[in-house]
Amino acid sequence: MRNLFRRGISVIVLLAGLGQAQAQNILPQVQQNATRLDAGTLVAVGTNWNTVNTVSTATATPQAGQSVYVTGLYMASCQDATGGATSNVNFTTTNLSGLEFAISQASAASACTGSPGLIQFSTPLKAAAAGTAVTLVSPTAATHTGYSTEIIWYSAP
Repeated sequence: MRNLFRRGISVIVLLAGLGQAQAQNILPQVQQNATRLDAGTLVAVGTNWNTVNTVSTATATPQAGQSVYVTGLYMASCQDATGGATSNVNFTTTNLSGLEFAISQASAASACTGSPGLIQFSTPLKAAAAGTAVTLVSPTAATHTGYSTEIIWYSAP
């Protein structure tokens, strides 16, 4: 009788322990910091923003030992009152594995047609090399055309 009683108690203790272990596995994961870890908190605005006959370059420089994570890119190409056509020119990047965006525009005065615009990434793009800046460079300077570049990004290990 005592043996049976001890075995019964042992089984109850064992089952109670298994129940607690399983309960620990189904608890939801909670992020202690309210800030999103993948939020693009910085914006690198290109040089010569929309200035005709110049190149625009946006540069995102990470903290030492960290990488640049890009959550969005903005590119625009606009003509002045005179206008000018562009055909198959590229916005290029460095440290993003050669990512490029091609555009072409008809000769239209004061128009901003054919621009890639804002491109957002659902999963941030990580720079190819840590500790190295990422750049977004407009096409070669064109008469009567102004280029704009922006990088939306954050820095992390």
